[in-house]
Amino acid sequence: MVIKVNTLSVIHEAPEEPTSSLKSKISFSFYGFGYNAVTVMQGSYFYFFYETELGLRSAWVSLSMTIFGIIMIFGNLLTGYIINKFRRVTKYGWGGPFLFGGMIIFIVSYILMFTDSFGLSEPMLFAKLLIVSTLYHFAMSFMNMTMSSVFVDIFRGDKDRRACQFFKVMIGTVGVLISVVLPPLIIKTGQVGTYTEAAILMALIGLIAILATFPSLRESPEKLERDKRLKENTHSYNIFESIRFMVAQKDLMLYAFASIGRAVGDTIVPASTVYLVIYVLKSDMALNSMVGTVFFLATVAFTPLFTWVGNKIGDNYKITVLSVSGLAFSTMLLFFATNIISLFALIIVYSAAQAFYDANSSNFQSDVYEQVIARTGRRDEPLYSAALFTISGTVRIFEALIFFVVHTAFGFVAGSAAQSETAILGIRLQISVFPAIFVITSVLIIIWKLRITKEKAERNRAKIRELQL
Repeated sequence: MVIKVNTLSVIHEAPEEPTSSLKSKISFSFYGFGYNAVTVMQGSYFYFFYETELGLRSAWVSLSMTIFGIIMIFGNLLTGYIINKFRRVTKYGWGGPFLFGGMIIFIVSYILMFTDSFGLSEPMLFAKLLIVSTLYHFAMSFMNMTMSSVFVDIFRGDKDRRACQFFKVMIGTVGVLISVVLPPLIIKTGQVGTYTEAAILMALIGLIAILATFPSLRESPEKLERDKRLKENTHSYNIFESIRFMVAQKDLMLYAFASIGRAVGDTIVPASTVYLVIYVLKSDMALNSMVGTVFFLATVAFTPLFTWVGNKIGDNYKITVLSVSGLAFSTMLLFFATNIISLFALIIVYSAAQAFYDANSSNFQSDVYEQVIARTGRRDEPLYSAALFTISGTVRIFEALIFFVVHTAFGFVAGSAAQSETAILGIRLQISVFPAIFVITSVLIIIWKLRITKEKAERNRAKIRELQL
């Protein structure tokens, strides 16, 4: 098994930084629409569906999450290696085939995740959950790793990337809105089949949106020629040497570890919102839908502002420190969401922080990737993404542990219509303090260890242009 390493000589006349078309940016952004349409419902209802509707105890759900989280640690490495090894020069770039294959498995496994237990015993239901969840996340890994890798190559320069990120957030947020508004209109508590119906609808919407992404992957004749040249001028390494290469990239490893903390907040908050609505506010799914709508409207309103702020500041390192700090603070504040008014107010604050981060996050990740490319002379983005996804993928383990510890320690009773005051306190901590602690660790890692300033990023891009990469 081999990977490819670029050995082209340095060319001192660096060409101009290429830019992408508006059509390409919009098309690329539909991936976020389709991805969010599927994953937001999955994140919002997954635990609730298995614990409350199917009656699977928290220990079984958390165990399945922990096991497939461990599987995905190695699975992400394998996924990155497979993509890097078998990528081919096609008119849809090397990413098209991987995106298409991952998309099919992703959609099918997602629907199966929300099907009835059909009288299965707890161990058998656990086994079904583990298998389907693993397939779902393997497919997600193929898609995300592909799109994350090609983004750095398709979009060059801060303004080009931030413009694409703007469309990604705006169009992707529509996917979030659809996923939080439509399922509650279909899902009826106590009727398992309605979850399946909602999953099928969201899967079809996601499928259409992801297919709309493919035009952005089409490569120009110049890039096709470059890809062929890079393929011809390569050296081979085996998978173990590939892993050693990934581990040796200090900045990449630090960024991956920093991503864990932020990702915990991204997954725990939406997954905990339904618990907050049902058990703390003692409301129903309609309120959960309204919360999603408020989140959508606030994100849409704040994204243009924070895109402008990002361009104004111009330093991706400073922007990342500010935005992740804002996420930590706004997540902590969710502890005080004890009534409908405070919930909506705090969701708006949280949405603003999320919009600030989302509008600018891809730029800093691209800076990290380009630092590795400039240092090594290798455009092996799938391997860089594999390192990132492998380490940050442990978020599922932390998510499972938080749910298990909180629900067990605070006395949450799965399937019960009412919870004790202690359990309600646990839910409030689960949506705020615990994820905020993880996000704070991300800020500290970035501040102390990952200082890729604007000047350093510009030097890296200049070197990449010199190498004609």
